[in-house]
Amino acid sequence: MKKSFVLIVLGILFTGMLCVSSRAQQPAPVYFAVFEEMVSTADMAAFSKAQQEAVDLWKKHNFDLPIYCYSTDDNSFFWVMPMQNFASLDAMFEKSAAYMKKARELDGYDGSSFRDLSTTRFSYIRWMPDVSFHPDGKFGQTTDKKYMKWAFCYLKQGHEKEAAEAIKKYVDLFKKNGEAYEWDVYEVMLGNDTPVWVLATPSSNPFTLEQKESELNEKYKKDLPDMWAEFAKHVRRIENKTGWFRQRWSINTGL
Repeated sequence: MKKSFVLIVLGILFTGMLCVSSRAQQPAPVYFAVFEEMVSTADMAAFSKAQQEAVDLWKKHNFDLPIYCYSTDDNSFFWVMPMQNFASLDAMFEKSAAYMKKARELDGYDGSSFRDLSTTRFSYIRWMPDVSFHPDGKFGQTTDKKYMKWAFCYLKQGHEKEAAEAIKKYVDLFKKNGEAYEWDVYEVMLGNDTPVWVLATPSSNPFTLEQKESELNEKYKKDLPDMWAEFAKHVRRIENKTGWFRQRWSINTGL
């Protein structure tokens, strides 16, 4: 069953994992099933061809799970699906199995085109609204901010409360000064090497984001170093990733 699902979703982990959009007046989702799919550079062309075939079949057979796809700059993909709760995973697997049965019977599709093209790992995460920040009050993936920066923060065991308090200082500072800068924080509830939080920052492109962060660092140069030091002492290590929202390979997103 796990292998069949990977062939359907071509699955992966995160973030920016910004999914079903409250910009369309829908409640922001809290839980997400995330699959991270790693592809070698040599296999990328074959993977892209196989992935496009799969997406075309999703659309043909009205596969009704919302799936948000993100590609990273180090040859991996995040496939993100909003969930109502942990029990929703059962419904996701049932829909996936039903879709595979239909695609196999009507199109002779068995997912074999993905053989040897990627490896995957799974995470189940939750959005943390208290330490996320959206100055416009709106949450969700948009078509004008497709660039993403993710910071995977591996926390020290038992330091979650202190880390949250440190991030809230950023929220308070930027909110007080009306800064047009946004981010989301997600907690990995089921995955590897926990506790892990993911900080996801969207932008229109890397240059705009870099310029904005440089401006903020200059403007708050008396505050940010101490604030960062306060957060960093609760972290074992940080891994950074950058990438883009792939609208063409996403389905049922409302975008």
